[in-house]
Amino acid sequence: MESIGYVSVMILVSAAYAAIQQCRVEGHENPIDTIRAVRSHKVARNIMLTRNVYSSLPFVASEALRKRLSAGERELFQQAGWEAAATSRQLVREADEKNLVDMRSTQVSIVRLNFVAFRKAMSGVNDRAAKVYGADELKAILTYARGAENRLAP
Repeated sequence: MESIGYVSVMILVSAAYAAIQQCRVEGHENPIDTIRAVRSHKVARNIMLTRNVYSSLPFVASEALRKRLSAGERELFQQAGWEAAATSRQLVREADEKNLVDMRSTQVSIVRLNFVAFRKAMSGVNDRAAKVYGADELKAILTYARGAENRLAP
């Protein structure tokens, strides 16, 4: 966030309401259901929807089981994982929309991020990350992330 003019600080999510109300912080990054649960939308003037936080959906099997499966069965497991992830994200989107309707009634401004402009603005971050992690590793991470993003898009 420093690349776009913000200083990140850690605060307890339970302290977000008071920290925003007392102007100790300008905002916090959390999923929509967390923002609603801690009621910070009642003191924050703006909410930016970035879609960058999703709860994980563990889908695991032991190595012993994996070795017993045929290639086709492993493919079925992987496909089931992607389908479960898509279903989970759909449930999150539906809950988010309901929470946003409720939050809009408090007169908070809710803005959906322009991802093209944001990625362009954050390009310097990728340059710095490549220096730390290596260009090949960064490329692999971004390729995987964009592939997952495409597979899970609504």
